[in-house]
Amino acid sequence: MNTTIKQIQCLAAGLLLTAAMTSCVYDRNDDAGTPQEGGALVLNLQTGCVGQTTRTATDITGDAGNTTATADEQKIQNISIGIFQGTSTTLVGDVKQVAPADPAAATVQDYTQEFASGATTFADGDSILVAVNMPTTPYAALAAATTKDAFDQVTLSIDNALTYETGETMAAEKLPMMGKSTISPDANVNGQFNATVSMYHLVAKVTLASLSVDFTGDDAHGNYAAFTPTQVFLYSVPDQIDLRVNADGTYQYRPTVSTYYQGESTNATNYKDYLGTSALSGTTLDDDDAYGTTYTFYTMPNKAGRTSLTDANRTRLIIKGKYTEDKNRDATGHDAYYAINLGTTADYSVEANYHYIVTAVIKGDGAATVDGAIPNIQNLTTTVNAADWTEEATTVSIDNSGYHYASTAPDYTGITVGSIIYADGYWNTAYDADFATTHGDPIAIVFATTTSTYDQALGWTHGYAMALKRYNSGNNVANWCASSLQSTQVTSTLVTTLADVRADKDGLKHCQEAYAYIDTNGGNYSDLTAIYAAISGYEAEVAAPDCTSGWYLPSIGQQYSWLQAAKPDVYTGSEAWTDNSTYWTRSSESAAAAGYMNTWMAGTGLTASTHYEEFAQGHYLWASTERAAGYPFHLHFSPDGNLYLAGDAGKSNANRQVRAVLAF
Repeated sequence: MNTTIKQIQCLAAGLLLTAAMTSCVYDRNDDAGTPQEGGALVLNLQTGCVGQTTRTATDITGDAGNTTATADEQKIQNISIGIFQGTSTTLVGDVKQVAPADPAAATVQDYTQEFASGATTFADGDSILVAVNMPTTPYAALAAATTKDAFDQVTLSIDNALTYETGETMAAEKLPMMGKSTISPDANVNGQFNATVSMYHLVAKVTLASLSVDFTGDDAHGNYAAFTPTQVFLYSVPDQIDLRVNADGTYQYRPTVSTYYQGESTNATNYKDYLGTSALSGTTLDDDDAYGTTYTFYTMPNKAGRTSLTDANRTRLIIKGKYTEDKNRDATGHDAYYAINLGTTADYSVEANYHYIVTAVIKGDGAATVDGAIPNIQNLTTTVNAADWTEEATTVSIDNSGYHYASTAPDYTGITVGSIIYADGYWNTAYDADFATTHGDPIAIVFATTTSTYDQALGWTHGYAMALKRYNSGNNVANWCASSLQSTQVTSTLVTTLADVRADKDGLKHCQEAYAYIDTNGGNYSDLTAIYAAISGYEAEVAAPDCTSGWYLPSIGQQYSWLQAAKPDVYTGSEAWTDNSTYWTRSSESAAAAGYMNTWMAGTGLTASTHYEEFAQGHYLWASTERAAGYPFHLHFSPDGNLYLAGDAGKSNANRQVRAVLAF
């Protein structure tokens, strides 16, 4: 063997962690002496809004650059993994920890670190706890944990949680996350266990998205009133948290808080400068002016105000400034505070993993002190949208050879047929040159938003995309496989009927099974000429985004889906084809079908030659599906004018091309 299939390295979308132990693994529920060989644990770690249907995200207004999730919030400094027997507190093996050498880098990195030796025994239903971004002291405490309580009751101080223990500035790239789940044996891989763990931020995010004044309704002072912001800060922020979260990400709050901190720079009591802005100056607002600058903070969860608006310990966002009723007589004005309660009118608690987006309009005088009551509630109107704090995942693969840490992966929720996938995996519904400046060249077009049962089990649930160009500029590959394999069936399923042709979406499965045949029987992956060209050859030309499946040779059914995506009113799934036993034809439709494909791609705003390679009569495109041991399928836009779903050409044919696909 001379290579590794990329999709085997990255088994599922989202934040993928593969932890392979060096020893055999035994299921405690099995009889002694019945080992499950292999000893691997595959975790699919997902971050952000995962299955929390009770939270309603609201469109964010104001400066989107300050209110959306940032790239820094997606970074990983370290990962700690604890697995515990069933629902007990007994640790299985030891706590596994990963610390990338340069987590701030955007490019792929590799790390080498072996797991502790010794037998590790997993079992169905074992608990798994995962902590991300722990500073030095909590990280060491996790490494030393021997029970579940010792793991999830590790404490983070406010400096630990918000500044990664520096106590100086908020560290968006180092915010702590936590998740828990259970593991289960893989039904298809002996000795392998799987778990999906939803990761949640242990802190909350607060954004002042819009600040403005509206004095036009004040008959007495409307023409003269003015407000000058001098600081924005958080008030009454708890001093510590621990790692106790529920499976849905809701935080099991610490029962006691010893200190509440605040960010007002003129108040030395329990002051943390990172909880507020520096002093603001120079911008006076009157009439109906808008301030025009947004501010974002991170804060600790806090249940103090849950039942009482009057609870002094509830966390609030404070806007401080100088208010004057008459700017002509009193240009300076007096201190005024405007306190904004986070959460809702029914619950003023601050929840972990929430993003509180604040819009504030000042209409009159504020309170004289930070704890004071605003003179007239109508003097301040606010909207607070409590939205799920969502961010794309970061890819981490871990095995005995070391660690592979990649750039962030996009959220494919809502992607549609015809959407364009760019070089870094991000997508848009049509080609956008500005988008490409950030995310790289367009590389694929989505042709399906459902996937096969096999692919779903691997985590590829969103759809399939076709490469915009053929391998090697469309030059023919030598044959489907080397001569030694040309009479050999290398996949598990033969497809022999038109219904099965249309239904066959398992190109990834066919390719993986063909590679497994090489693993078992010897040879090189390159002996599978067409499959290898799609997986490794095209990858060398156009890199597939991390945490997609990687490129592979499509099945005949996936190629048929191209036609359906391009012209669904013609290729309905029930249209007539002439049955010739080993192939199916649509008479005189070769040029039209190629035209449908080209029109479809051009309709996205892509440009032929520059962005994509057009289909044409004469294209013979290999599929990974086998009709018989010596006969694979191909999609044929024939020069004779007919369109073919053909399984009549032997594997030795050399006049075929390769157009790859990927799953995501």
